[in-house]
Formats: sequence, structure tokens, C-alpha cells
Amino acid sequence: MKKLFYLLGISLVLIFGGCAMLQEVLQVKNPTIKFVNFNLDNITSNGVEGTVNLNISNPNGFSIPLTQIQTDVLLNNSPFTTLSNNESRNIGANSSENMGFKVMVPFSSIPNIIDVIKSSNDNIPLGFNSKLYFQQPVQITIPVNFNVNIPKPKLPKIQMSGIKIAKITFSNITINVNFTIDNPNPFRIAGTKISGKFNIEGNEIANIDQNISVEKNSKVNVPVSINVSTVSLGLTLINHLKQGNFSSSFNGTVKLPFAIYNIKL
Repeated sequence: MKKLFYLLGISLVLIFGGCAMLQEVLQVKNPTIKFVNFNLDNITSNGVEGTVNLNISNPNGFSIPLTQIQTDVLLNNSPFTTLSNNESRNIGANSSENMGFKVMVPFSSIPNIIDVIKSSNDNIPLGFNSKLYFQQPVQITIPVNFNVNIPKPKLPKIQMSGIKIAKITFSNITINVNFTIDNPNPFRIAGTKISGKFNIEGNEIANIDQNISVEKNSKVNVPVSINVSTVSLGLTLINHLKQGNFSSSFNGTVKLPFAIYNIKL
């Protein structure tokens, strides 16, 4: 009989203990999320790197793992790219923590980047629509939306000058042209290319394809030598060049790591 009561007692403990655990599961509360701020970590010719700081509060008596964050980035309320962060975090029981999450927004992904750069705003206003995935007894998704201003890149200033006749022979003429590139950005511009047509007196003389690299907040001079056949120039243009009395122009494109645009010099 004593053994029977003993077994009955254990059964009651398990039953009520299981009910308590089930009740705890059924009373799971969703964590709350608030946007704190955005810290700019780095800006390069590829884009902006920063840290999004969120305050995450867990009202439950047990920890909850955060398994993933997915963010739609918007410009003028239209999404243009999605960022994912699969770094797992653990939100402690009955705790409120500020957590930083790394993000990288490529300039090349921003729609109409040239128009955005030429606008009067110093920054690019972006919307972040994020979803945070928590693994409780079942996975739950909690949204948080916020706005972030990122600095916009600037187009380099390009000028053509110092056009001189370096050498004239019976068959060829060598023309020296100097391009000045001023980079106003706080980052180095590499992998940039200037391509286009060099003209004298409205006549196309040669194609120019020149790769350039400019350090941050600096200016460089890029000399270019053009060799032209005297036969292709004609006597009139040759006389203009010999006398130094001629007009010149350049029509082409500038290819930056984050944009391509047309120039006329």
C-alpha cells in the first residue's frame, strides 16, 4: 500500500510539473525590439559599412535565440536590395540588451545613383524594413522598421588641359593631353576608367581609354599621348596644329566602381 501511495505521489508531481511546463510554454511572450541608432563604420568606393544598433527585450523567464535577420532596404519607399545576417545571438531571460548588427549597402545597388548623387541632399535617406527570427518552441518573426541616412559619394571633377604638340614628323603627329582628376571623397577611387573621343576643330582625332586611380581627397594629373597619322588629319588640321590655333574637345564616359556617366570636356 505504501508503495502504491509513493507511485501515486510521483505521478501527481510529474502531471502537475508537466502542466506547469506546458503553461510556461503557452505563456511565452514575444520579445520587443526598438531601433537605437546607426553608426557609420567605413565608406569605400564600393559602399557604406555600418552598425545598426537595436534594443531587444526578452520578457520571458528563459533565454530566446535570435537566429536570423533579413532587411529590405528602401529608397523613396521602394525596396532595391535585401541584406541578410545569419549571426546567432542569445537573448537572456528577463533581460534587455543593446545589440549591434553589421550591414553593408553597396552604392551600385542604389537605383539611379547618378541622380541621387547630383541631388542637393548631402545624405541618402534609406528605409530599413527588418524581420528578426527567434526560435522559441516554434519560430516567430518580429518586424522592426527604421530610417537611416548614409553619406552619398561624390563624382570626381575632371578637366582637360595642357594640350600640346609634342612631335611632328612626315608620317605622324604626337599630341600630349593632360587630364586633371579631383577626388572629393573620403575614400580612394580605384578601377576608374575614362573612355571617349578626342576631337580637334570638331573632327574626331583619336579614341582615349585611360585607367586612373585617385587617393582620397586628392587630385592627380594624368598625361596621355596621342599618336595620329598625318594622312588621316589632312593638311588643314595639320596647319592648325602647327600654328597652335585650334579648338579641342572630349566626349566620353567615366566608369567608377559605383556608377557610369557621360562627360563633355
